Amino acid sequence: MAEGSFEKENRFDRTISRATAESENGFVVRLYRTDDGTLLTYEELYDEVDAEGSALPPEQWRGGEWDANEYIIEACLVGIYDIEEVLATVVQRHVDGKQVGVVEYVGDDDQVVAVRRVDQG
Repeated sequence: MAEGSFEKENRFDRTISRATAESENGFVVRLYRTDDGTLLTYEELYDEVDAEGSALPPEQWRGGEWDANEYIIEACLVGIYDIEEVLATVVQRHVDGKQVGVVEYVGDDDQVVAVRRVDQG
């Protein structure tokens, strides 16, 4: 893991919807590691890639159409993003003096590699 990336991932500043948290709870899911060591869910990676790709001129898109999903697949195949399979578990934690639900993502070494605060909305 990149130096300092665990602390960056565990600031609880990234959120996940309650529905997604509940659907992931107890299952192995994929996270995507960026070149700076950040671990993103597919939805987070899609949002970042789609925002960047959509801003490019259409002549840079394949066939004149932008497809973020296709870009992610190809980027994983060539090693731009590493895929990590992790176990997602919803737990309660004290954050900023309040008890909140979080999703902990645990790697093969039984260490928490990323967390997301469950959106209360």
